[in-house]
Amino acid sequence: MQRLILHSDLNCFYASVECLYNPQYRDKPAAVCGDPEKRHGIILAKNYIAKGFGVYTGQTVWEAKQMCPGIVLFPARFEMYKKYSALVRDIYYRFTNQVEPYGLDEAWLDISKPDGDFDYALETAKNISSQIKSELGLTVSIGVSFTKSFAKLGSDYKKPEGITVISPENYKDIVWPLPVSSLIYVGRSTEKTLAKLGIYTLGDLAASDERTIKTYLGKNGVMLKRWAQGLDYEPVADYTYRRQIKSVGNSVTLPYDIYKAEDIEITLMVLAESVAERLREKGLMCRTVQIEIKESGLYRFSGQKKLKFPSCVSEDIYNAACELFREKRRTDNSIRALGVRGCDLTDSDVIQLSLEPEFERSMKQMKIDEMLDSIRNRYGHGSVKRASMLFNPELSAVDPKAEHTVYPGGFTY
Repeated sequence: MQRLILHSDLNCFYASVECLYNPQYRDKPAAVCGDPEKRHGIILAKNYIAKGFGVYTGQTVWEAKQMCPGIVLFPARFEMYKKYSALVRDIYYRFTNQVEPYGLDEAWLDISKPDGDFDYALETAKNISSQIKSELGLTVSIGVSFTKSFAKLGSDYKKPEGITVISPENYKDIVWPLPVSSLIYVGRSTEKTLAKLGIYTLGDLAASDERTIKTYLGKNGVMLKRWAQGLDYEPVADYTYRRQIKSVGNSVTLPYDIYKAEDIEITLMVLAESVAERLREKGLMCRTVQIEIKESGLYRFSGQKKLKFPSCVSEDIYNAACELFREKRRTDNSIRALGVRGCDLTDSDVIQLSLEPEFERSMKQMKIDEMLDSIRNRYGHGSVKRASMLFNPELSAVDPKAEHTVYPGGFTY
């Protein structure tokens, strides 16, 4: 049976959703950004008109305004984007149950069937595109292929609203002339390493010596080489599948630079509480705590600490984060951003019990945290606060659980 994989990518998703509610700006350069007043002034998404002026994702708002003085800026509304993401996913489910989301705006679909061919896959892609546009007013670009990596590459090939078929017969003509950066998971570092080896295109990568690739890039390099050859057998996850969570973390860019110990401790407690609450929601505990700090001079440093016992208790995570901060900080520079993450996760119902006093204290504290969870769920996150938070209401007012989610894989600022 021929594998038929689609990768659907919503075009300029955040900006497109905002223009649905503000149709007067559809023909103007527009972008979604964080709040400049709170120092989250970074472009999160832009439409193609803004892109034509050189505006790019991750750019600061003031730089975007310099490039495009007439740009329309919308504050991010993630709950709205999640709503539309779910509606789009419902449309995908009309065609297959094998839908694997990749962020809010992308997804792979496996539409393979015994009598299916690429004509059928192309027609299905057209139907999906048409239904999303007619029902939701959004557009997608779709890649159609026999592997996940080529389908992802295909959705990037023609934008906006393009459909690209990459089959076993034509993939060498379409894929191999492209730069190696076109392949998913080839980042800047990998691209530089490949360039040192004289590998610039996916055709170069496909024809490269596997032992050399493994020497410089390890097993991931070998995987990328095989993907460039069309040898990607990774399945599309069924919609009932839940990707294993490797870490739970939150970060926050502060409303102003801080340097006082009490302000740093308040922020670390806010973050620790949000991480611990997320862990409890998912029935998980962490064995390791990580922190990341960005100073006012944009210097970053990070560290991690193994806990004595797995925990989802705010105080345990906070204490570890404070110890790490004191150990890793090398200057007296003020702090611009902080992040806390729980890693090396385990299910909370399979932990090994202990008679040590520290473990008993942690279990008692967890019951208190669970009681706070129930109050906050009912009356709001700010309904219960620690007394220490009252020393700086501006810092403790941050709700990173709702506003600064970090998905598995890294901190964001």
